[in-house]
Formats: sequence, C-alpha cells, structure tokens
Amino acid sequence: MSLAPSLIRLLVVAPLFIACGAADVDAPFGDEMDSDQDGIDDATEFELGTDPERSDTDGDGFSDNEEINQGSDPTDGNDRPYLGGWAKDRSCRDGISATGHGVGDIVENFELPDQFGENVSLYDFCGRAVLLVASAEWCGYCREEAPHLTEMYNSYADRGLMIVTLLGETDSGSLPAQENLAGWADQYGQTFPVVADASFGVGARFVEGSSIGLPSVSLLAPGMEVVIADGRPSEQDIEAVLPR
Repeated sequence: MSLAPSLIRLLVVAPLFIACGAADVDAPFGDEMDSDQDGIDDATEFELGTDPERSDTDGDGFSDNEEINQGSDPTDGNDRPYLGGWAKDRSCRDGISATGHGVGDIVENFELPDQFGENVSLYDFCGRAVLLVASAEWCGYCREEAPHLTEMYNSYADRGLMIVTLLGETDSGSLPAQENLAGWADQYGQTFPVVADASFGVGARFVEGSSIGLPSVSLLAPGMEVVIADGRPSEQDIEAVLPR
C-alpha cells in the first residue's frame, strides 16, 4: 500500500522538529571559557568590551589582564600600564575639576617625564594621598631628605600613599634628563615616580612669592585636594589623609 505524499512529509519532518525542539541554546560565551588564555573568562571580556580571542585587545604590548590589574584601559592603545608598576586610579581621574593650588583647592593636573622615559600624570593617582617633593641634584637638604622619603613610601604605599619627586635641576643647573632621574631613583632606592620638573614649574605652584626653598613639600588628599602647600607634613598629617 502506498502512502499519501502529505503523510510522507509528516514522517520525515516530525523527527527533525522534535530534535530541534530538545536542543539547548548556549550563551555567547561559557562562564569558564578563556579563549585567549589571558586570565579573563570570555563572558567577562564580552562585558568589558575586550576581544575574547586576543589577549591584548588594543595591541599596546600589555595583556588585557595586566591592564585591568594596573588600572589602564585595555581597549585604548594610548592608555597603558606604567613601566614603574604604579596602578592608575581610573575611577576618579576623569571627574576632577581644578580650582587652584592653595590649601583646600583642587590642584591642576600635570604630566611630566619619569625615570623610565614615559610621562606620569598626577591625576592617575587621584584616589591616593600624594606627597609632591620639589628637589634638585645640587640641593644638599634634598639629598638628606631622599632616604626618608623612601622609608615613608615603603611604609605607607600599601595604605594608599604615592610620592612624586619633582627634580627641577641637575648639579649644573640644567633640566634633568632621563639618566639623571634614573640615577636619583637608583641612588636613593626610590621606586615611586621621579620626574623632571623644568624650572620647578610644578613645585613653584604651591609657593607664595617668587622664590622656592628646597625641598618644598606639598601634601594632597584623595581627590587632589591640597592639605599642606610648601610645608613640612608630619607622619600624622599623612596618616590623616590616607584613603579609608
């Protein structure tokens, strides 16, 4: 006996319909899958906007995982981790409005070259207490102060203190080159930024009058508020403004 054409179609199509109806639909990325082996699962990369197939989405030489841990943007090739290893505070750096350089003011940002040959931005440390120290190679008091700054940083860095040495002049009175900055950092074991501050342009912002005495030290609270301008902050002053 022959079957009607319509019945034949039903017999063929029905099993296919049943099989398709029982299949599970997977999410775009598995919860545990890490296709590019960069330490970030594919689902998280999808949320971050990074490429789960490339460990270095923006092609800047740092993996997405390194950039996230150091606070730089893994999708922006111009925003990369500091060679000095200092993490960036991305959560606050774009929301700061400068008002001045006196006590209670919010300071203006600066970008100055450091001992590794790259520019350091003050606002990258906006979530920390920051000690700015204007110094010079020819300044004997600055050299006496330098080892104490190293000790202070080693004691308080994990609690949210950043120190930046603003080196304004070499022994000969010229602008410090990278080798001068690196030499200063190596001599005093300073693992925080040592930057070239031409003619003490940044350090002098906190000074009243036309001359600057060295070392000149200014203390900033998180959010870049001036707590002490051109003064001598004590450890108690520093502890009072460390992030809570």
